[in-house]
Amino acid sequence: MRRSAVLGRSEKLLAVLVQQAERIGERLGAALIGTDLYIEGMDRDWFRSTAWTEADRAEFERRLARARRYNRPQYLRIKGIALHGVGEVDSARALWHRVLDDVETSWVDAAPTAEHLADSYRTDAQELAAFYYREVERLSPTGSATSGTHQIRLAQLLLDTGSDHDLEEVELLLNRWIESTSGRLPSQLFLWNVTFIHWALRLGADEPARDAARRAVDLAARGPVFTRHPTVGVVVADETTLDWLHSLAEPDERPETGRPALWRRMLSRGFGADRSSR
Repeated sequence: MRRSAVLGRSEKLLAVLVQQAERIGERLGAALIGTDLYIEGMDRDWFRSTAWTEADRAEFERRLARARRYNRPQYLRIKGIALHGVGEVDSARALWHRVLDDVETSWVDAAPTAEHLADSYRTDAQELAAFYYREVERLSPTGSATSGTHQIRLAQLLLDTGSDHDLEEVELLLNRWIESTSGRLPSQLFLWNVTFIHWALRLGADEPARDAARRAVDLAARGPVFTRHPTVGVVVADETTLDWLHSLAEPDERPETGRPALWRRMLSRGFGADRSSR
């Protein structure tokens, strides 16, 4: 077969393939029209925009109504994150409450939404924050679909705002997290150890606090965990916190004070042992 004939047949075959691809594209586009995957004349990330004027709200609601029902909770949740990030706290909370108020919302969407609400209420409504952290625990006992640190954050909240009567619950929360959570990242372990330190110091347990400070210092010095995502799981701490940890980690010959019974009981069953740094 001559070379020109081969080229001719190749060109015809290529033309047929192009036509078929165009037809497939047209059919796919037609199938997507009317769904949340097809957004004419607008960025597909419409639910990530931080704009929130009256017109923006109306457009968001229009597109939300066109979306598939099972996708709406995540669009409300993500939009809330975007708004919260630019200071639209009340608007973000309103969207998150809509997710939780919908009886058809699955736990996969409800659990992270409850965590967003808890985090947002930490500074101005601690009782609400505690309520929603406990909701996260109820919705997702394993921590799936969440940051995986809600137990630690509730423990922090109780240490900051609670009384000595809350120390037992702090113990339970910290113990539950370290015993049940797998695949821990350095940033999560750092948060746990810092919270443990505050708990131990409240009891006057200097030695366990010092051990936790050493673990925290080690965790803060570690490099990236994932090559392709170098910032994921890496400890982010300010100089004041690091200086405080270094000062606690230094050997101290002062006599132990406070109430040692509780922390000794915890240490006797392995709580706060070196496994928390792994």
